[in-house]
Amino acid sequence: MRSLRLRLIAAAAAILLLPFAWSPPVGAADETATITITGRGWGHGRGLGQYGAYGYANEGWSSAQILDHFYGGTVAGAVPTDNMVAPNRVRADLSYNAGQSTTVGLESGNILLRGPGNEDLGYISNGAVRLSHDGSQFLVSYATSCAGPWTLVGGIAQHDYVRLVPDSPAATDSHESMLHVCRSGSARTWYSGEIVAAEHAGTRRTVNVTTIEEYLRGVVPNESPASWPAPALEAQAVAARSYAMAGDTRHLPFADTCETTRCQVFKGRFHQAAGGSIYATTDPRTDAAIAATAGLVRLNSAGRVARTEFSSSTGGFTAGGTFPSVQDDGDATTANPNRQWTKVVDVSSLERKFGKGKLLELVVTARNGLGADGGRVSLIEFRFEQGTVTQTGWVARTTLGLKSDWFTLGPIVRGETEQISNYVDSLAETFLGAKPDAGTRQEWASRVYSDQSRSGLATELAQSDQFAGVMLAQLYQTAFGRPADAAGEAYWRKTLRDGAEIDAIGSYFFASEEYFLTAGGTNSGFVSQLYTDILGRPADAGGLAYWVGLLDSRQASRTAVAANFYYSAESRRDRTILMYTRILGFAPSEASIEYWSARLIAVDDIGLAVELASTDRYFNQAQTRG
Repeated sequence: MRSLRLRLIAAAAAILLLPFAWSPPVGAADETATITITGRGWGHGRGLGQYGAYGYANEGWSSAQILDHFYGGTVAGAVPTDNMVAPNRVRADLSYNAGQSTTVGLESGNILLRGPGNEDLGYISNGAVRLSHDGSQFLVSYATSCAGPWTLVGGIAQHDYVRLVPDSPAATDSHESMLHVCRSGSARTWYSGEIVAAEHAGTRRTVNVTTIEEYLRGVVPNESPASWPAPALEAQAVAARSYAMAGDTRHLPFADTCETTRCQVFKGRFHQAAGGSIYATTDPRTDAAIAATAGLVRLNSAGRVARTEFSSSTGGFTAGGTFPSVQDDGDATTANPNRQWTKVVDVSSLERKFGKGKLLELVVTARNGLGADGGRVSLIEFRFEQGTVTQTGWVARTTLGLKSDWFTLGPIVRGETEQISNYVDSLAETFLGAKPDAGTRQEWASRVYSDQSRSGLATELAQSDQFAGVMLAQLYQTAFGRPADAAGEAYWRKTLRDGAEIDAIGSYFFASEEYFLTAGGTNSGFVSQLYTDILGRPADAGGLAYWVGLLDSRQASRTAVAANFYYSAESRRDRTILMYTRILGFAPSEASIEYWSARLIAVDDIGLAVELASTDRYFNQAQTRG
């Protein structure tokens, strides 16, 4: 049977919505839509947290305790003799020079050119050498310094790489006897060991080859401040040593690791910025930490060197993965600027990036369950007018310019003009079935702003012919089980325009001769059908007997009986649920039903629609509708 009652499960989280007095948002002069994101930590959060190590060291933990805590499932040990990376030959890809010629200088002595098998390929004395590649061979050029001018002196064929070696390896910490790589401008970086110019599959690489302990001197102070407690620096030294010795296949065949945060930061032994002075990139305090842990690495359960990742700040809980996730109380140190952070993101930048129209909302759909707020974001949806983009939390970190993938999202805060325009669009879709054109939108938005009220426009649209047609169609279907005929619909539309209330029309429909005949043409059938169509339930025996008795005895007319049913508290409850759900898109709570069904005593169903469409809840929902 037909039923006016919409059977819905009330949403437990729904709140009571009250009428409002609206005023423009504070700070509405700023028309830029933004979203404020709060987060925790900096970096991927796997393995050791550097600020956590600092915090634990200040609490008296040893480096061994710190390492055991962060690298569960590993033990301290020495590098296996068959390790992929040899301790005396660590190869660091200098990615800042990728794709360029390798240009190397030496202030004192000769630069020896050697092949892969240590073949003697010549030397350059007291100056600089540049190795470029023409597709078939290395071209060797000479200059007295990095500044040039350059003179071509020969070519080297049949080799994938050429080694550049100082003839007298540095016996002291003096930069004069170390090779330096000539960088853009007049910048230079000095390295212990040798420099390799490689050409592979059309790609040029520059690589520093040195011992693991020398390499660490350029890593540890550039990953952890040398002023930190010794246990934290020692833990950093072991983690950096293990990470390098585990190797990284991304950089094969000519390198084992790189010099950026993609691996671990390596700045060589000395550096000179363009126009600046030469300074050491090492520190005696980190040198001491390296020496105190010389040769020590972390071994996994298979006895191999563990790839001991680390990051600046875990935010209070490590991310898990290769190593078990653990709580990181050391990260809470007051020295940590990244324990918690806030970032304000310009919404228009995301709309330009994805090209899918207006961003409606960002929704986190999955987290890893570790730590506050449900932990790190696993999946997030960018919901636009023209589609949804799903990203992992780690990818979204880059998209949003965040420090980590552990974050929570605030609402999109739009400028006043955009908020009102979104509201106007939503009203038009609710009551007219479509968004207005640009000119109409601007006109209506101006009215909402100038009136300082939403109810005026909502009333006009709710009383439109379009919405009247929707309400009449619903009544025709519920009462008569058929669409409205053209003449009847036109008549009732005019009746509404002339000031009639939709409730009165509804009551009239249920009292009509057509309804009576549809119900079987008997008083008993008529009353039973009223119970079903208006109250959404079968008639109870007592109620049925009461109303049929009134009709049979002519103590009440069908009009009076239909009106009693239609205006009853039970009917008002059902009509409240129906209208609330139509306007706001979800079922009301019991508190909301109680409030709004009481409003139906003062207003009709269309008036209720106006009041619901004037609430803050409706206005806020309009900001996330397409």
